[in-house]
Amino acid sequence: MSSNQDNARIYKRHALSRELAPEELQHEGIAVNLRWPLVIEWFGCNAIMKDVGLGGTGLLVPIDKKVPTRIVVEVDNTVRLKGKVVHRRQISEKLMFLGVDWRREPDSKRRRMLKLVALLNPHVQSKPNKRNQGVQQESLLE
Repeated sequence: MSSNQDNARIYKRHALSRELAPEELQHEGIAVNLRWPLVIEWFGCNAIMKDVGLGGTGLLVPIDKKVPTRIVVEVDNTVRLKGKVVHRRQISEKLMFLGVDWRREPDSKRRRMLKLVALLNPHVQSKPNKRNQGVQQESLLE
């Protein structure tokens, strides 16, 4: 992701992995379902959530799946958020990284998603950025 996109973020993203390996070799993250919301909503594919914040999420998806711009991210068959794919980057022959913006969803739904992610992934951490490298990281919901 470019530094312009990192600087444009309103909300911090929290990594769901402590691994230092490249994304395509990492094993950690949260399994999610992606749904395509057209006339009716149907299952599109599975994905791995690699980072999350109040403003959106980063996902790994199989490169052979044609993920539309508008999707629904479902975690643990309970919480669903509609989002817009705003970034796509191929990271290997088989994987694509998607940046999803879900800021249009109600704040209460986004916070419920973050609480569920924190329960499913006990070592949630903030991604450092230039502005807060020396500052102690805040909680997931801030």
